[in-house]
Amino acid sequence: MEKEDKQFVAAILFLIFFLSNHSVSFDLAESEHHTLPCYTVKGEVIEKEENNNDYILYVITEIDGEKQGYALYVAEETYKNHDVGDTYERITCELAYLNEIKTIIDELLDAGIMEVNE
Repeated sequence: MEKEDKQFVAAILFLIFFLSNHSVSFDLAESEHHTLPCYTVKGEVIEKEENNNDYILYVITEIDGEKQGYALYVAEETYKNHDVGDTYERITCELAYLNEIKTIIDELLDAGIMEVNE
């Protein structure tokens, strides 16, 4: 078996293993039960920052009397639509998890198993 064939088989087995052990919901906004490390952030925008085309909203939440702050990287439109004092409510996912997915996709692209159709 050639190296490319082995990589293809390995990628297929990985995807089968991954998908068989993880139930993924593609409509996070309507799903209460999913395995992605995502959660709803709802709180008050206390500060905004624009830095090198990065748009950051600083949001503070209070759950059971405990305050928690988030620095959220958002799209330019979301940034412009929220002012200090506004309520922000969105589903967000852990950046580390999203980076892990990106790494897997990059590896599949580099191996030639996956390609981007433009």
